[in-house]
Amino acid sequence: MSLKLFDLTGRTALITGSSRGLGRAMAEGLAACGAKVVLNGSNEARLAQSVDEMRAAGFAAEGACFDVTNETAICTAFDRFDAEGLEIDILANIPGIQFRKPMLELDTADWQRDIDVNLTSAFVIGREAAKRMA
Repeated sequence: MSLKLFDLTGRTALITGSSRGLGRAMAEGLAACGAKVVLNGSNEARLAQSVDEMRAAGFAAEGACFDVTNETAICTAFDRFDAEGLEIDILANIPGIQFRKPMLELDTADWQRDIDVNLTSAFVIGREAAKRMA
């Protein structure tokens, strides 16, 4: 497959949940197509290691450590992007969790955490990104 058909040179992608797993693979794919990638995770050490590995592979990468369920932290991250002149024009919301329990064993706190990670985070991050793209 030719990556020339999917050239993202000059574009910047924020990939939430990208310090490992599927998000990391998505970040590597976008970077391989020429995008600068902003990796995200809530574990600062793991995020820093991922950014270092991406840079060592020759990719333009940086990190943004914040919890995707914390609206204040999300807004602070986007304020930092603005202050640094970092324009996010590709957004991939990757975080996701699930509780492998029967419904009768699932408590309301688990349910709310699921909603916050899987739905609310994508809404808040998407809203903050869209404000800057308008």
